[in-house]
This record gives sequence, C-alpha cells and structure tokens, in this order.
Amino acid sequence: MINDGIKNKELFSYEYRIFRPDGSERDIWTEVGEYSTNDAGEVISLSGITQDITEMKATERELRKSENLLQRIYDLLPVGLWITDEKGKLIRSNKMVKEIWGKDILVGIEDFDVFHGRRLPSREEIQPDDWASVHTIREGITVRDEMVEIDAYDGNTKTILNYSTPIFDDSGQMEGAIVLNLDVSELRKAEELLSTQLDELRRWNLATLGRENRIRELKMEINKLLVETGRDPIYQSVMDDENE
Repeated sequence: MINDGIKNKELFSYEYRIFRPDGSERDIWTEVGEYSTNDAGEVISLSGITQDITEMKATERELRKSENLLQRIYDLLPVGLWITDEKGKLIRSNKMVKEIWGKDILVGIEDFDVFHGRRLPSREEIQPDDWASVHTIREGITVRDEMVEIDAYDGNTKTILNYSTPIFDDSGQMEGAIVLNLDVSELRKAEELLSTQLDELRRWNLATLGRENRIRELKMEINKLLVETGRDPIYQSVMDDENE
C-alpha cells in the first residue's frame, strides 16, 4: 500500500508498531500529506504527520473486551433482550431473541410490521406503532408483564411476557430502551391443562353430589312410606341426618 501510494502520489495513512531500545512497543499512526518531486517528476521526499496512538489502541482493546464480555452476559440470560437507540431502532439483541422469535430481528420502528402478536386475554392485534418499546420511546414509560401471543418465524405460536423500560443518560436525556421477552408458553399450557382438569373435577363433583342427594331423597321417601304403612323405617342414616 505504501509503495503504491508513493508511486501514484496519493494521500494515505497507515498504522504500524515500533520497538524502542528499552524493549517497549508503541503503536504509531502516520498520514502522508505532501510530496516533493524533481524535474523528472520523481518523488524525492514526502511530508506528513505522525502520532503515537498507543493509549488509544489500548483503550480500543479494552473496549472490545468489555463489549465481548457484555455480549456473553447477554447471551446467558434466559430472556430475549433487545437494546434500542433513542429513535427506537433495535440495535442489539441476544441469542434468546432468535430462540423465541425464530430469527434475529434488528429493525427500526418504521419496520415493526415484521412483528405479529395479540394481547391476552383480549386477543387484540398489536399494530406496528403499538408495541411496548414504541410507547417507551415516545412516552418515556415502563411497560411490565404485558402478556402477548406471538407468531414466531419458526412457525410456532408462543406466549411471552413483554417488558420495556427507558435508558437515560446522566443529564436525564433518553438514550434508548431495554426490551425483554420472557417465553411463558409452557407455563401457560400447564395452566390451561390444570384449569381444564379442575373444571372436569368440578363437573364430576357436582354430578356425584347430585347423585348422592337424589339417593338420600329416595331413602327418605321409602322411610316415609314404610312409616305410613305402619312399618319401621329401614334407612337409619337418613333418619339421623333429619334429627341433627
């Protein structure tokens, strides 16, 4: 690159590392800004600026390490997580987003028609500008425990709890939002199964109770007929109930 740049008399910059006599290393940035040529047009000298960027490169490396660590933490979370910018665009996500939605989705508010869901229990269809994160960005509010039935891109219908809360900087200006999706599909299925079983149990109990009451009434009628004909009643248990 350097030889080609000099040959073509182009302005260019490059980074390199030097080793000092004391054994220390320094990162250097150089930009070539001007050429001097002889009468034949050949480059005889060049000038530019050189800057020691060792500290800047060290800061960049530490930043990359922090970013990688943060992403690993994100990916360990058992919830789908998005970060938005100040305009509501989804700019970062973790692995659970793909697990829940069937694919990773990073789009702006204007493209939220890629999401399909219904609020529960009303089953009201959620419009693109009515998702929780949109309200957070536009109104600065926190949305908690919003139960939504979604159509995921893996072909499955799932139930999630949707959360959204704003992110503010030190001056109180909104920088974006955090969006969390907790998949409660299996829990909801278990609750529905339990509810069905309880309904069956109630119906069985009512049917059983009704049958027992009818048997008791028949025994009482038989006892009454026996007494009327001068005979002793034969069902003592219902007589005891009457005397209580």
